[in-house]
Amino acid sequence: MSGGITRRQALTIGALGVGALGIGATGLVWTTVGSQTSGSGTATATSGAAGWVEPSVLESVDGVLDVTLQAAEREVEVGGASVRMLTYNGTVPGPTLHLRPGDLLRVRLQNDLTDPTNLHTHGLLVSASDNSDNPFLRIGAGESFDYEIQLPDDHPAGVFWYHPHHHELVADQVFAGLYGAIVVDEEDWTVTPPRVVVVSDVTVSGGAVASVSGVERMLGRTGEVLLVNGQPSPTLPAPAESEQRLLIVNACTSRYLDLRLGDLDARVRGIDSHRRTPQSADRLVLAPGNRADVVITTPTAATDLIAAAYDRGQAGMGMMGGGSTTSSEAVVLTVVPDAGATPPWSPTRSSVPAATFARPRSTARGRSR
Repeated sequence: MSGGITRRQALTIGALGVGALGIGATGLVWTTVGSQTSGSGTATATSGAAGWVEPSVLESVDGVLDVTLQAAEREVEVGGASVRMLTYNGTVPGPTLHLRPGDLLRVRLQNDLTDPTNLHTHGLLVSASDNSDNPFLRIGAGESFDYEIQLPDDHPAGVFWYHPHHHELVADQVFAGLYGAIVVDEEDWTVTPPRVVVVSDVTVSGGAVASVSGVERMLGRTGEVLLVNGQPSPTLPAPAESEQRLLIVNACTSRYLDLRLGDLDARVRGIDSHRRTPQSADRLVLAPGNRADVVITTPTAATDLIAAAYDRGQAGMGMMGGGSTTSSEAVVLTVVPDAGATPPWSPTRSSVPAATFARPRSTARGRSR
């Protein structure tokens, strides 16, 4: 056996031993070539795949999706290690919500955390008042709240996500694991299932998410390990030369994802809620909160998708005593040709009875403190 290590090992080894939230920032770059009910929320591994997991998928039925999301600290497995993280329904990320234009999304948020929280559907073109996507709601520890979020009939297709948006707690709760994907489209996932790719980062210490320092709060925290669907550098299996639709969410609090797509014959179908004629690209930069709908062609040999090192610049234009904001290069995932690979999940199509949803309580509303 060789005494050296591979480039992939060098980018991933040891990561689990070891400011201001950037969500919503812009800065997209791409370079063209040549120019149910809540259920258990259990993620399922792809048959024959080493390490690839998909979030469970909850799909609307007859124009309605009823979901219960329980926010709670749980033990989850990250790269073979047990880590205490904040979870929706016991998993990181939470379940994927598959909606269509005109749907009604009803979410009962149960807060079993020790701090207040709330819910934001990032990117959806919906009301921000009352019990819709209202960032000023405060759901206290031990409380629950019923959201009703109506999508307009002409809502654009795209990739979105949900996460807490309580003032002063957003970055802590997202960094610790509270996030999940939302997809709005009219496509039949039982025929052409996409691959949901929720990218986040975290630092683990003592079997739990590490606390953040004052400098990290100021500069924006960057986790020591990059995760995809809660796992470091997973392997994505697919039949060689098949097309795979990747729905990518940058759920990192501060890390920019400089994705190098040149070896995957990538075509960008959309950014956030903006659809376009598929365009070839060999580089795609996603700021925190950005999303992308990308189609790749599975290569005939195992190929890494790399997030290149990216320098966000220094706080205060370099006048605040330094502190690096450069994220290190990392393997996002490895695409591996596998003739026997099959879709890793099937949508859940069952609903909570509408009668279980009450109108919002006045005690749970009001501006955050």
